[in-house]
Amino acid sequence: QREALAESEARLADLPRDDAMVESFLVGGAALRQLVLDPALPEPIVPAAERRALIEAARHYDALGRAVWAGWLGDDRSRPEHGPVGVRGPRGGSDLITGAAGA
Repeated sequence: QREALAESEARLADLPRDDAMVESFLVGGAALRQLVLDPALPEPIVPAAERRALIEAARHYDALGRAVWAGWLGDDRSRPEHGPVGVRGPRGGSDLITGAAGA
C-alpha cells in the first residue's frame, strides 16, 4: 500500500485536476481502508514499524490529496478539520488510526 501511495504521489502533479481528484480519492481511500480495518495483530505477525510507516505515508498522502481537492472544495476545506475523509474522526473526535484525541 505504501508503494501505491508513493507511485500515485509521483503522478498527481502531472494529472489534470479531475483525474488527480479521482486518483487521490481511490488510492488514499484504499490506504485508509487498510488502516481502519487493520486487526492490529501483534509484532510477530505484523511488524509494528511497517504499520507506523504506512500511517505516516497515509498522513502525507492525505495532505497531498487535500491540496488536490482544495480548489474544488474551497480553500478553507483543505484544513484537516474540514476534510470529507481523513485520518481524524469528527471534530473533537479521536484519530481513527491512533485513537489520540483530536482538536
